[in-house]
Formats: sequence, C-alpha cells, structure tokens
Amino acid sequence: MKNFTLTLAFFWIISQVNANSTVNLSLSFDWNDKPIEFYMGNTPLERWTFEGAVHSDEFPGVPFSVRSFPVAGHGRLEVEIVSAAYEAFPQAPQLFSEAIQ
Repeated sequence: MKNFTLTLAFFWIISQVNANSTVNLSLSFDWNDKPIEFYMGNTPLERWTFEGAVHSDEFPGVPFSVRSFPVAGHGRLEVEIVSAAYEAFPQAPQLFSEAIQ
C-alpha cells in the first residue's frame, strides 16, 4: 500500500508540473516594403501585409497572424504580450483602417 501511495503521489506531482508549463513564443513580422493593391468590388484599395499573414472577408485590409503549436492535452490558454513595438504606416486612411488603430 505504501508503494501505491508513493506512486500515486509521484504521478500527481508530475501532472501538476506539466499542467503549469509555459510556452514562450517570440514573434517578429517581416512587413512588405510597399502595400499590396486589392479590389473590393470595382474599388482598388491598398493593404499592408507581412509574410504568413492571413486576411479575413470581414476585415480584408487588416492582416492577422495565426500560429499553432502542439500541446500535451486539454488545458487553458492565457496570452500575454510582454513587449511590443508600434510604428506608423506611411499611408492615407483606407477602408477598415480604423480596425488597426
């Protein structure tokens, strides 16, 4: 019985260590030198984008970054942006530009 209790305690401690593991991701975006032209209907618009950007139909002028990574099982995800650098785009206001402010 003593060995069973010690084994059970060992697995409980290991599961708690894995449950609180942290994955640190460092992301940097390689922005294009010029905006890309796209059309909404017959209207030509410009959008700034970066390598690997995803664009949605709801906000076609705003690039999104999507990353995935393997996890050991079900859990809870908390995202914390520790440091960010912002720079202004040298562009005239475009459709959906209020979404990136």
